[in-house]
Amino acid sequence: MAKLQIPVWELTVARWAEEQFENARNRRGGQWNPYVHKVLRGAMRDYIIKKVKKPLMKAIITLANRYPEPTRENCLHPNAQILFDIRDKFFELENNPGRKALFEAIWRMFIAEYEHDGYYRFRFDWILKEINKRNWLPDPKGPPRHCWKEIE
Repeated sequence: MAKLQIPVWELTVARWAEEQFENARNRRGGQWNPYVHKVLRGAMRDYIIKKVKKPLMKAIITLANRYPEPTRENCLHPNAQILFDIRDKFFELENNPGRKALFEAIWRMFIAEYEHDGYYRFRFDWILKEINKRNWLPDPKGPPRHCWKEIE
């Protein structure tokens, strides 16, 4: 019988999750009620999807599309050019037609704000610096498995 090979990232994630759950239980005196359970289970799930996420998606798409289209030609900031590269790679890999308009709107708004508004550009750069300084664990559950063309 062949030995089951578990990818390293899955073992890392399993250890990480086990540690997070144990730490959370300890912080709560043994009680366990994570946010994800509150939002994604039972009646709250339908409410979040229908009454929060759906109208939020519609609002983001509507408002973001009021921005003039940022392009490589009309954006001058070097980091905005990097954002275009990341956006293009993102759309090469994203495979969910039902979310395409949302992601296009988010990228449009994000690049536009980064390009023209130093207030938001500074804060986004600060967030990136903080992420790099801390023990951020990208892909804690592994690479995307749904609606993503590439699995590393």
